[in-house]
Amino acid sequence: MNGRDAKLAGILILFIALLFGSGCSLLTGPEDEDDCDTTSIPVDSTVVYKPNIYLYPDIESAISVKLNFPNGGYITISDPDYGDGWNVNVKPNGLIDDEHTYLFYECKIPNLCQLEEGWVVDHDSLSSFFSSELESLLFREQEIADFIEYWIPILIENDTYAIYPQYSGDIEQMVTIECDISPNSMNRVWYYVREYSEDEDSLSLPSPKTFERNGFHIMEWGVIL
Repeated sequence: MNGRDAKLAGILILFIALLFGSGCSLLTGPEDEDDCDTTSIPVDSTVVYKPNIYLYPDIESAISVKLNFPNGGYITISDPDYGDGWNVNVKPNGLIDDEHTYLFYECKIPNLCQLEEGWVVDHDSLSSFFSSELESLLFREQEIADFIEYWIPILIENDTYAIYPQYSGDIEQMVTIECDISPNSMNRVWYYVREYSEDEDSLSLPSPKTFERNGFHIMEWGVIL
């Protein structure tokens, strides 16, 4: 895990501690929304951890990026600071403001995830599974390494996991990405990960998805635990 990811992991742990201590429940919402400065969302909500947004313009460009929550939700952490939106300068190799390689955020949203198609994966196979899955979706070596380095050390509590992919159509019910320069393609995947139970023996396998990387394109991965 690199220094930046270690710092973000620490921020995540601190955020969870503060959130519970302040009366803002990850499951039921804040007792007093004024204390948390949030947008009201349903009781059945979830947290998306560490989505990374990678931007690849054709030429070096100033780009405005905003996140919208069509069914309610709010950002809990961001780096660089989100404010009213990210206004960043991005080079064709994905370097943002000569400092970052991705936009990081976390958010609380309504749980509209699909839980019908997925995989059952043993803990010892997680690294090879995610590497193969992300590679099939055309994520690049460094983008895959970012995922593996951050998430594999975290997913250690269970021997077997049920993993449900949320692709762009699923994600856009919860969070949309809006840019002032329209991308040619936007390829997003979040993995809903939970402890395996016998009920998941009958999971339907996800249909293969086709991603494209052409022109100005955006890649994003994230995890829901």
